Amino acid sequence: MKRFFPALMALLLLLLLAVPGAAAAGESSAAANRFNVVLVMDASGSMKTTDPQGYRFNAVNLFTDLLAESGNVLGCVVFSTGIDGGGSISPFRVDGSADKDKVLNAIRSWPNDVQNTNIGLGLEEALAQLEDYGDPNLPSVIILLSDGNTDMGRNKDAQAESIAKRDAAIKTAHDRGTPIYTVRLNVDGRADDEKGSQPNEMELISSGTGGVAMEVRDAQDLSDVFNTFYNLIYGTSTIPLTDEDATFPDNGLLETAFDVPGIGVEEVNIIIQGGAEEVTLLTPDGTVSPVNMSVNPTFTSIKLTNILPGVWTLQTRGVPGDHIKINMVYNTNLEVTAAIDAPDDSFDSASGTYDCAVPVSVTAVLSGGGKTASADADYSGYTAELIVEDAYLEPLRTVPMTVSGGRFTAEDLTFADGDVCHFRVHVTASYLDRDSETLGPVTFAERHHENESTPPAPLNTAPVPVEDPVDYSVNIWPFRDNSLSIDLTELAEDGEDSELRYKVESTTFPASDYEVEDDILTISHYSLSTGDFLIRATDSGGLYCTVTVNIKSRNIGLMALIGIGAAALVALAIVAILAYVASTKPFRGRITARSDCNGVLKNGVPRSPRRGKCKLALLGVDNIGLNPSKSCFQASGQRYVTFNTDKKVSCNGQETNRIRIESGVEVCVFLPATPTKRLYIRFDSIMKSAPHGGGHKPPKGVPVQKKNAPVSPGGSVPTGKW
Repeated sequence: MKRFFPALMALLLLLLLAVPGAAAAGESSAAANRFNVVLVMDASGSMKTTDPQGYRFNAVNLFTDLLAESGNVLGCVVFSTGIDGGGSISPFRVDGSADKDKVLNAIRSWPNDVQNTNIGLGLEEALAQLEDYGDPNLPSVIILLSDGNTDMGRNKDAQAESIAKRDAAIKTAHDRGTPIYTVRLNVDGRADDEKGSQPNEMELISSGTGGVAMEVRDAQDLSDVFNTFYNLIYGTSTIPLTDEDATFPDNGLLETAFDVPGIGVEEVNIIIQGGAEEVTLLTPDGTVSPVNMSVNPTFTSIKLTNILPGVWTLQTRGVPGDHIKINMVYNTNLEVTAAIDAPDDSFDSASGTYDCAVPVSVTAVLSGGGKTASADADYSGYTAELIVEDAYLEPLRTVPMTVSGGRFTAEDLTFADGDVCHFRVHVTASYLDRDSETLGPVTFAERHHENESTPPAPLNTAPVPVEDPVDYSVNIWPFRDNSLSIDLTELAEDGEDSELRYKVESTTFPASDYEVEDDILTISHYSLSTGDFLIRATDSGGLYCTVTVNIKSRNIGLMALIGIGAAALVALAIVAILAYVASTKPFRGRITARSDCNGVLKNGVPRSPRRGKCKLALLGVDNIGLNPSKSCFQASGQRYVTFNTDKKVSCNGQETNRIRIESGVEVCVFLPATPTKRLYIRFDSIMKSAPHGGGHKPPKGVPVQKKNAPVSPGGSVPTGKW
């Protein structure tokens, strides 16, 4: 692990450029390079087994020692099953080493007695503290350390609640631009919860917020991880001043030289691991410098705050042959300011374009700590390159820059008519790395002269969201495809471009959960119960808008499915019982019918069925357009029957397929499309009338033919013998 860690840290530093949250945070704070930082520490009982020597406290100590002496906002949350006020400190502005010790002492004070690991609660509290106590002018980050996954024991409700809080915290951190860096202390391999291609919980948290996830199998390596996190967050690097196998020479005095640039370095941190008995610092002019030294169980740190550019010398005295390891970390305040240098008359304000026939230059100036580079010598040790990207931020070319006139310059850049470009300057030095803000989009076009009739192109306008945010809800059912497909082309519109280019700018979901093909975003897995996508829609002129797509999923689960199935069986049983009861009710009367189909009259066969239903086909009348086998009379056991038809018919001025026929009343029905085909039906009950005109009210919406009322809304019954 120790052999490969330097290479791993270098790799992660390169990956920083691919981590949107971390890069954005570093760029937004380039001037002061200060952050709101909350350390979220697992204090569950298992930590006594995975880290019995307390190496995690040394790791936190190293991280806080590396922080600039003043200006950062620092806090901590210590969690197990819950959070105790004594183990947490709300973020406060650090001013000196005593303030840093407050956080370390709070973390040390928490007893590791409780087995549960409530990660969701810890993240929720950290975000709440940043909202309430963080400096709104500084970017924020969270560092989470745990030796396991969310584990609330056998309390399933508490487990579900913690997971829900975790998912909500990931979304909140993503929306705020707060990356969460996670380290998983997986000593015995039991914290490994990968499921196929799905990420583990710590990776899920980091990938969804723009942070970085790391895993260690030995608690002694935690200091290296926290050192790496510091480099990623603050845009610096760890510089080895000795070889991995360095030892004290025979005279016991090891001299190490290191160079400090004149611009961009605010403080220098030196970390010594090994038996250093005495330390002396010599400035570039050979004088002895005061040493601000902090001695810890596993390392000694030295911080230089009065920086002089040039070559310094570190003298370390120890026992000959003893191992010694010395690293250096800059605290940088480097800024890169880029600008486009072109003749004033080459820019057309009416169309917002540069004349493509006139070459342009891009320049960059370095500054830091209130000092701006003004001479070529100030750029000693730095190199720069101009990165040219198209309208959609895809790389076009890289141009090396030279130092001239106290600035970096890329001269005589030419572009074609219609080119749309973005410009960004990337500056590197000895273990320092910084980008300028992106310039653009810049459009180049042919200049039309006054005697030409072609008018200049109108100013381009940015796309606008059709709706923002866009919300989707998904019920996840077992044993089925729960994929959700979203057409990205429906999210934005533009006044000039009929087609826009869409991309996922950031998301809380891991890459294994979704894919984008032909502007269709397909989500096939839901690692989070709530999350979102930030979609960027860009036009051909390089202008863009963003749309937030919120996704909420609810896992129905097998047990819920069983419950729904049981409820469905109960409902079917009730329906079956009701159907049986209806089928056993007696008619207690006679049904007669006659038909009139375009003047052709026919008397039906009277029927006195016993129970249940009686099909219309049994009455022997001519067909008026109904299905005689599916249209039937339903007994009620009372002084009425219900005529149910397979199609809606007109009766008494209403269209319905359920007609109540009272005893002694003749009803006329016909299809609205064929009013010349009519059916006259009558029911005569053998039951005695209810006293005082009583009876049963018909169901709501069922038309009733009243006594002495016309038998048809459009005419009377034909006269003659039937």
